[in-house]
Amino acid sequence: MGIIQTNTALIWQKRLLLILKPISFIYTLLMRFRAYLYRNNFITSYQAKLPCISIGNISWGGSGKTPIISYLLNLTKSDGLNTVVLTRGYGSLACKQKNLPLLVDPYSNADQSGDEPLMLALNHGEAKIVIDPKRVRAVKALEQKTLLADYKPQLILLDDGFQHLALKRTLDLLLLKLDDFMPEYWNQVIPCGTWREDKTALKRASAFMSKLNKPLTPKLFEIIKKRLSPFNKPLFPFILKTTGIFPISTLFNKNNKLSNNTLFQNENKQPYLFVSGISNPEQAQHSVSTFLGNNPTQTKYYPDHHNFSQLELQEWLKPKLPIICTEKDAVKIHSMTNHFENIYYLKVEAEISDCIFTGTNFNTWVKKYIINQ
Repeated sequence: MGIIQTNTALIWQKRLLLILKPISFIYTLLMRFRAYLYRNNFITSYQAKLPCISIGNISWGGSGKTPIISYLLNLTKSDGLNTVVLTRGYGSLACKQKNLPLLVDPYSNADQSGDEPLMLALNHGEAKIVIDPKRVRAVKALEQKTLLADYKPQLILLDDGFQHLALKRTLDLLLLKLDDFMPEYWNQVIPCGTWREDKTALKRASAFMSKLNKPLTPKLFEIIKKRLSPFNKPLFPFILKTTGIFPISTLFNKNNKLSNNTLFQNENKQPYLFVSGISNPEQAQHSVSTFLGNNPTQTKYYPDHHNFSQLELQEWLKPKLPIICTEKDAVKIHSMTNHFENIYYLKVEAEISDCIFTGTNFNTWVKKYIINQ
């Protein structure tokens, strides 16, 4: 959710607080009761035969789940582990069809597979990206060899899995945005706020991760420490590092070897249009502006997972400016046109720091749980 959208939501939430508060209270109790039923085996959770790492969040999108999944896929690749990502395929046509689970074809249409699953499949040809809203069904299909019969998976990554209690996990990585720590957001459950559950749910986390989009000042550190110290879990901060801005024509390059000579050159700080349909477009725009050294002449923001239209594409092309979007947007735009000239995408990757409380290295910490399983 972008800054403008978030601020608008806050205004309406404050105006309707007397109405929303009781609804939020009831919803909180229902989510607590649901967690209680799973915790005490009144509702059973399926135990997979493989180690499973869940990557999820407590609030609505924009916390950096996909870059963290991508980071973990690179990590497991370096250790030679066959990894499967299970995702519900939010907004895709695939999640609505009957023939599930579905293996994502890296050269499929974004409408069919969804933007984030397709992006992961394109960047990680060695891994398997599987769509199924019922993740337990997908796990059983893997175990019974009705899915990926010739593949020997060794690890499951569960996308957006924190609230998906039907499947047990080895690790629960909970991503928190910096906003989540602030008084106006902390422990504010929908519809009063953006949290899916109240703070008691944080006990389930194995570790916290937080995307730092500004310096960790002593004051901010104390706020975070105060919020998380009762849970006695590590917090691994991370940033999204820009690796370059590349022509959209390189997206489906089978070798995916992006070199410096394919970078968008902006030595003269020429004007450009920035387009984005993600939950936090302002942060992506800031990354582009910082990398290029100048702000966009025009911006076009759309809701998260927005399906762009031909009319919108023609509108962007009219000014005859270079068009820059995020990689998540690019997988959708690529399938809409053969006009690739002057369209570029921002590529980022997660860079994870040591635990801010103990100095524990993330790679060392996470490998303890997956290598020796």
